[in-house]
Amino acid sequence: FIRVFSWPFPQSSQLYAYIFPKLLYPLNNISLCCSIYLIIFIAFERYFAVCEPYKYRVEARPENVNIRVLKYLLIVITISCFINFPRFFETQLVSLTFNSAFNTSVETVTIVTYEVTELRKNSEYIRFYINWFRAIFTCILPLSALIFFNIKIFRGIRYAHLRPRANGVRKEVNLAFILICIVFVFVFCNIPRVFLNCYDFIVVEHLIRCSESYQPHPMILCLASLNHLCLVLNASLNFLIYFSCGDNFKHVFLKIVKWCTSVSGQVQGNSQMSEEPSDVSRIEIIEMGSSMPSSPSYTLTLLTKSTNSISNK
Repeated sequence: FIRVFSWPFPQSSQLYAYIFPKLLYPLNNISLCCSIYLIIFIAFERYFAVCEPYKYRVEARPENVNIRVLKYLLIVITISCFINFPRFFETQLVSLTFNSAFNTSVETVTIVTYEVTELRKNSEYIRFYINWFRAIFTCILPLSALIFFNIKIFRGIRYAHLRPRANGVRKEVNLAFILICIVFVFVFCNIPRVFLNCYDFIVVEHLIRCSESYQPHPMILCLASLNHLCLVLNASLNFLIYFSCGDNFKHVFLKIVKWCTSVSGQVQGNSQMSEEPSDVSRIEIIEMGSSMPSSPSYTLTLLTKSTNSISNK
């Protein structure tokens, strides 16, 4: 099947075995939940700004912005850690010892690897946590919340178009439109994940009966890789959405690019001014001055012309 992502060190290495059970595996699921609930809180923020503009202006004072963002981040991280807390107990480190024949000698080799725990193999755990609990908190509830908030935002945008708008209201409408685009991309890129969750519901009883002998269909493995690719695209397309739809973001970004371009141009101009051709010009001026009449006005004219030519360069 297609591999979308690979670690800089092989999965068979000892380092990967040490960091996978208690770090990579849980954090992978926690980061996925964080991305889901961050979208929900951004949708709530835009819903509050579009549908309750007067209350939002009171809450959105400059001294409250950082506190509000920190509060949202703490809530998102707490919810994500709570949902994925059992993931820390699904895998464990194990030591395998075997004899390895090298030339004429036999050496005992011990390697560290990881395996799933009995908790992960438990049928009730698979049925209620892996399928039902995660489907509710990472699929059904987030999708319902996004649908609710975006319907309210869409109605608020339609109402804002029917009345004269101030600059502040126009800005909030623009941000709400950006959110709708982000949510659309988010839902579209999570379709493979939802399909995989539905597939797990269908085969869960067969999976529990077969246990370790169960082998998924190759198309399911390809769909899992497609799911990873879609999640990467979901994170990568947000910049293009902000640049194409966000007027303020585009203005600030282009302003930064122009400033960087002008600074680099000035640096190149200064380096050209300090190169050898300027010294050659001064030598030519001295030689011309020695061969011409020593009139002060004539010498001043030559120096002025040479200076202008240097500055034009």
